[in-house]
Order: sequence, then C-alpha cells, then structure tokens
Amino acid sequence: MAKKLLCIDNGYLYTKDSNKNIFKSAFTLTQDVLSENDYISINNKKYFYGVGNTCTDIDKIESEINTVCSLTSIAKAGDGDYIVCANLPIVQYKSNKDKLINTIKSYNNFQLVYKEKQIRYNIIEVCVLPQGVCPIYSLNSNKEAIIIDIGSNTINFSLFEFIDGKLTLTKYDTKFKGLLHLYKKVITEINSRFTLNYDDIKAQYFLQGNPLIHDGVNKDTSFIKDIIKEYMIDVLSDFKLSFPYKTTEIYVGGGGAELLYLIFQSNFPSAIKIPNPQFANVNGMVAKCKQLYSQWL
Repeated sequence: MAKKLLCIDNGYLYTKDSNKNIFKSAFTLTQDVLSENDYISINNKKYFYGVGNTCTDIDKIESEINTVCSLTSIAKAGDGDYIVCANLPIVQYKSNKDKLINTIKSYNNFQLVYKEKQIRYNIIEVCVLPQGVCPIYSLNSNKEAIIIDIGSNTINFSLFEFIDGKLTLTKYDTKFKGLLHLYKKVITEINSRFTLNYDDIKAQYFLQGNPLIHDGVNKDTSFIKDIIKEYMIDVLSDFKLSFPYKTTEIYVGGGGAELLYLIFQSNFPSAIKIPNPQFANVNGMVAKCKQLYSQWL
C-alpha cells in the first residue's frame, strides 16, 4: 500500500510543507477575538497556529513550536501512514540528526484533532536532510554549484563539486545571521531615529521600499541602504574567503531570496534565483525522498 510522503521545512519564521502549506512558525493558546485563526488539538490542548511568538533558539528540535507546527502539517495532510522528511541547518546535521528523527517518531504518541476530526496517522519512516543542500536535488543541474539558502535565522552555504564523476557536497557553512538579524538592525535604527516602537518584523515593509510616514511627513530612510551594506559584508566575508564564487554557478533560495536576491546579484552577477525560492528546500526534499523511497511511493 502506498505511503504518504510529507516533507516539512520548519523555518524559524515560517513552516512550509510539500502540500504547499505555509504558515508562521508560531502558536498561541488564546484566540484573537478579531480573527478566525485555525487551531489543532494535541492531547486535548488547543493550539491556534500561525500566530503568536516565534522560536529563535538555535536548537529548537524539541521546542513546543516545532511540535505544534509539524503536527499541523500532518493534520492538514489527513489520515495515513507517513514518511516524514525534515531538515536541519548544515552545521547541526551530524550532531542532531538522530535527535530529530527520534523526536519526530515520538509524535506517534500524540492524539491529534483537526477541524473536529481525529487524525489517524502513523509515522513509519523519518528522513532528515541538511538545509541548503536540498535544492540541488531538484535543480537537475549537471554543473558544479554553490547553493545559498537564506532563511529567517540562518544562511546556509553549500558547495557541490564533481568527485569521481559524481556531484558531491565538498564544503558547507551556516551563519546564524538570517533575515531576522537584518530586521532587528533596521528596526532598532528606525525606532531610535524617530522615537517609534515597531516590532522587528515591520522591517520587511521598509526593506521592500515602502515609505515611512510619521506625523504626516515622509521620512528619509536612505540610511537603510548602509545597514544592508554592513549586514552583507558581515554575512559574506567568510564566504568570499572560503568558496570559489567567481568560477562556480551560484543559486539563491530560501524565504529571504525574494527580498535579498538583487543584493546578492550585485555581489555575484551570475547568481540565479531558484524558482519559488521559499519552497526550494521542500521541493529538493521531495525529489530526494522519491529516490530514497521509490518502493513505497
């Protein structure tokens, strides 16, 4: 009997899955009276998902947010026997892979209710892949390549070279300086200059070129360009020293690609944005799992 494949990319800001669901990696235990937030029930405890605070712990494998978001993806997929694929930042992959596998297997112990229906699911297999590596599996490229995966809390760099005729991961790095760190720098400066109290996530609005209007006056926010420049210098300094970026194709993916791609391209003119970059990891995970579990799918 065919098994269901569910690939889940538990980002620090958004959770994405292979059924094209995307929602904020957050939950609250109380419903906003002005909205109609969906919820799931885990062991008779109600969680309103996609709203609330996010988790920025470097190791969030056993966090309640990870559990709620992963089970939400399963709930949305419905009843069935599952092969679940998840991922980890490259630098955590070797040390935390088994921990994540065991954590996901433990989800079978939870009673899950979604839309007033008990979900009858069974996770029979767990696959864990490294973030930033996954997009190579769906690119169908036969050339050496560098993948830059821009997430909310991490930026992963991975180099693939031909060794004995096989495209092989030969170098990688993770910097815990993803988009949220840029957001914080931008909003800290805006709040300081104009005596405001914006949350960090508001930075996305200004980074997209929208104006800051305060007391009816359009304020000068050209200083944001300098913040971006300093941020990029910090992010790319080690990368430029360690990776052959001038002689290797560069692919840019992840949730931050839409926002920062043009800036990356100004540093690397030949850089290519991966189609649907926010789902680049998920699409790669699907491609790899279809190879690994072809007898079940």
